[in-house]
Amino acid sequence: ALRIAAGGDAIDIADYHGVGVDEPMTSFWSVVDAINDANQLNIVFPTDHAEQQQLAQEFQRKSDVGFACCIGAIDGILIWIHKPYDDDCKEIGIGPTKFFCGRKKKYGLNMQAICDARRRFLWVDITLILYIPIQNKVGSVNMNDKAPSLRNKSH
Repeated sequence: ALRIAAGGDAIDIADYHGVGVDEPMTSFWSVVDAINDANQLNIVFPTDHAEQQQLAQEFQRKSDVGFACCIGAIDGILIWIHKPYDDDCKEIGIGPTKFFCGRKKKYGLNMQAICDARRRFLWVDITLILYIPIQNKVGSVNMNDKAPSLRNKSH
C-alpha cells in the first residue's frame, strides 16, 4: 500500500511480488478502507470549550510569544497529481482545471490541516483547487461548502 501511495506503478509492484496486476490496487484499497474504519484514528476538532481551553494552555506553554487563545497551527500543501482523465472529471461533474494550481503550475489537491501543541491532528481537509471566496468561521470544520470533499471518495 505504501508503494502505491508513494506513486509506485501497480504493474511493477505486481511483477516484483509475483501477483496479478489487479492485486496491488485491491490491496491498497483494502488498507485505505481499514484505516478509514479504525475509530481510534478519527480526527475530531474539539467542540467542548473546556477541552479547547486546555489545548490553548498547552499551545501557550510552547509558544515563545505566549499566544493565549490559539489551540493549533494550520498549514497546507498541494498534493501533486497527474492531470485527471476526462472520463473521471465527467463522472464527478467538474473539469480538470479545478485540479490545477496556477501558482505552482501543477495539478493537485489542496490539503490543509490543524495540529495541536502535541502535534496531533485536530482537523484535516482535502479539496480541489477552487477559486471560490472562503468564509471560514473559528471552530468550523468545513472550509468550503461548495468544494466537493474527496475524503470519503471510494475507489
